[in-house]
Amino acid sequence: MLLRVSVVGQRGDKVYYLLHKFRAAVRQVSPSAAQLFEAWFRSPTASKVGKRKWDAGAIAKAIENNGGGWHGFGWLGRGKWIAARSNINKNGVCLACGEKLTIIDLDPKETEDFATFVAKLAIKRERNLNFEKFQVNAVTDAIRQRRSSKKWPLIVLHNRHLTGERMKKPGNHKLVEKWKQANSIYATPNGSNDDWYWIYAVIRCKCLIITNDEMRDHTFQILEKDFFPKWKERHQVRIVYLTKEKVFIYRS
Repeated sequence: MLLRVSVVGQRGDKVYYLLHKFRAAVRQVSPSAAQLFEAWFRSPTASKVGKRKWDAGAIAKAIENNGGGWHGFGWLGRGKWIAARSNINKNGVCLACGEKLTIIDLDPKETEDFATFVAKLAIKRERNLNFEKFQVNAVTDAIRQRRSSKKWPLIVLHNRHLTGERMKKPGNHKLVEKWKQANSIYATPNGSNDDWYWIYAVIRCKCLIITNDEMRDHTFQILEKDFFPKWKERHQVRIVYLTKEKVFIYRS
């Protein structure tokens, strides 16, 4: 209703505000909402509301600070819009204009709030299991070092996976030793939930997590009501094993 009133009333500021509300909160607009947006961009008012001058540097900085994809400075430029229905190919390119869509991540405040929430929750949940924040920061530091040196990804495993019968198999032992020599593995302490370590570290370092884990157990259910679904959608990379020699890694 508010969108319809704003479009019909030719309220450019309100349409801009609602457009970005949709961007942040709605995964797929309804056909009726899409028609309203089309009506707005085809209207004479839409071609006249934009600013004629702006600071390109300030715009670029604002886009970066907002997680990419938008700046929040209002309509920029004037002229007739081209509104058309289109499809997006597998590489994220619009088939109508040829531009690649931008991945809009959590903004810095959302990232900081999410990381703080996860750290506090982890420390509370693992208090009796010798979990300390400095242990998580060790993982974070390791990831940062690897990013700057462009070395192997950091492998985070629970300590139980690196001991016992499975390590008696020559192939397993050889592989783990290779990871250790490359300083590419971090073993979480006995008794701790390794999920807390990599979740916090990946959020804090703003990097990707390579896993096929759908993250549906109790640990992740605790996070569902906050930023977790949005973050997961943008930072998880999955693996498909085509053959023993070929692996396909893709970002969903």
